[in-house]
Amino acid sequence: MRDRLLAFFDPNRSIAFFVVGTAALTVAVTVMYDTVKQSLGLWGAWGLALLLVVVAVAAITYQAVRRRVVGQVGISEEMKPKPRRGLILLVSPHPGTAPHAIDYHLGTLQACWLVASPDSVKMAEQLYEKYRDRIPYIAYGTGYTVDADEVEDTYTQVLRIYEQELPQRGLKAEEVIADITGGQKPMTAGMALACLAKNLDMQYMKARRNEQGEPDRSVPPEPVKIDTTFIPAGAP
Repeated sequence: MRDRLLAFFDPNRSIAFFVVGTAALTVAVTVMYDTVKQSLGLWGAWGLALLLVVVAVAAITYQAVRRRVVGQVGISEEMKPKPRRGLILLVSPHPGTAPHAIDYHLGTLQACWLVASPDSVKMAEQLYEKYRDRIPYIAYGTGYTVDADEVEDTYTQVLRIYEQELPQRGLKAEEVIADITGGQKPMTAGMALACLAKNLDMQYMKARRNEQGEPDRSVPPEPVKIDTTFIPAGAP
């Protein structure tokens, strides 16, 4: 309920909700002001207005401090995904956050799919060599290479892995998560569309920030489970 309510006042989540929520709040405050003015007079109304301003400033300050602290201290545990038995990872030509994503799930990881483009196949091979003795099953190479510029190619590949290969590995969809951090933008879009179409879990790796708001390279990035509850469900 709290998340649904906050969506109305968060312009980053929905402009339409933000406009409607702000308008509704304005009307509510106006009605409350008029009611108090009639009951307690002008001074009572001004007192209420001052109280609302103080509350609003306190709320804004809290959110600003909270965002800054989260950026510097790390990701809260409730925002992180539970370690999974399966991981589908988009691979970039450089290591990026891929090793950190794998390491996070390493304690429970039984299968890892490395989806790469022709430019990042070598990196997928390096990841395979690094983790081959620690993960029972790692898939990469020709059968898992996609056209980085074609959204549909990654979309089809991810769905194929979920629909065909998960059952072969004895895994359920809820035991697997897809990491959208790496790869080219069309690859990210393809994976996200596939996961949204089937209501599958996604994560991305978020870097901590220093006081200047820049990524802090001295600490590893952490995974954040993507919340898609605000997206309207499709017809059954």
